[in-house]
Formats: sequence, C-alpha cells, structure tokens
Amino acid sequence: MRLLLAALLLNASAAQAAEPFPLVISPAPDRVAEEEDDWVRMVPTVGTSDAGGNDWCNSPEFHSQVTSSDGRYVYQMVCRWVTSDLIVKVDLQTGERTGVGAGNSLSIIRSGPYEGDLIVERHEYLGGEEGGSRDPAYVLKPTGETVLMVPNSDVEYSADAVDKWLSENGWNAW
Repeated sequence: MRLLLAALLLNASAAQAAEPFPLVISPAPDRVAEEEDDWVRMVPTVGTSDAGGNDWCNSPEFHSQVTSSDGRYVYQMVCRWVTSDLIVKVDLQTGERTGVGAGNSLSIIRSGPYEGDLIVERHEYLGGEEGGSRDPAYVLKPTGETVLMVPNSDVEYSADAVDKWLSENGWNAW
C-alpha cells in the first residue's frame, strides 16, 4: 500500500511539473487597503473594483496567477496602481506573501538558462521633450531583481517581442 501511494504521489508530482495546473487561493472578505504593506499581505479579492468609480483598486484585486515549476510558489498579479499591477509571491508551504514588484503581465520561464525566472511587462514613462510611455517586458528573478529587458520589447508590442525571443532560443514560458 505504501509503495502504491508513493508511486501515485510521484506520478502526480511529475505531471504537475510537466504542465501548468490551476491553483486557486480563496480571497479574504473585502477590506480596504490602508497601509502600504496591505497590498502584499492581503489575500486579493476577486472582481470587486468599480473601474468607473472612486473605489477603483482600493484593495488588492486578483487578476491572474502562475505557479512555479516546483509547485512551491504562486505568483499573483493583483490590482495596485492606475498604470500597473503588483506581482506578489506566495510561499505555499508557509503562506508568506512577498512583493516582487510592478508588472502588467506575468509568466514563468520554463526552460533554458532563465528557467524559473519571471517575465513581466512594466509601464514606464519616457523622459525628455517628447514624453510618453512604453511597456517593455523584463526578465526578473523571483526576488524581483531585474535580469534583462526582453530584446525589442521596448519598440514593438511586448508580447510579440517575448514570443519571438523565446521561440528564437527554443525556450517556453507560461
């Protein structure tokens, strides 16, 4: 019986490592974020903001999440600022929530030299006389440290640049 259980667990772990699997963390009751740390510590709610009203994004609202390759962490993208969401890393063993940084997209590199690192799109304002803004994609360590800007993501639609960069190198991300 123990061998059968061990085999089932091993097969389940291998299947989870091979494919992304949905993982849902139940939201806490609605509560307005009051302190800066609330945006990281609070479990996000689902679909509560009123984009047209004054209470838009007054507490972390869940937008999406991905699971690390080893299944130990979930990275959640939650509503935070008008121009950007916040990426939060959740340790599934301890429940600890850590802010990674701003990001308007979220995926994890699953192969190649950056395996386990995140790809996020970030809204940036341009300086100078022309002003304006852009939304390039960056590779980040799970701690939030920037590794590199995805080539050409600052001059073309960043999702296309990311797809091209991954494809040219034979890597994948989701």
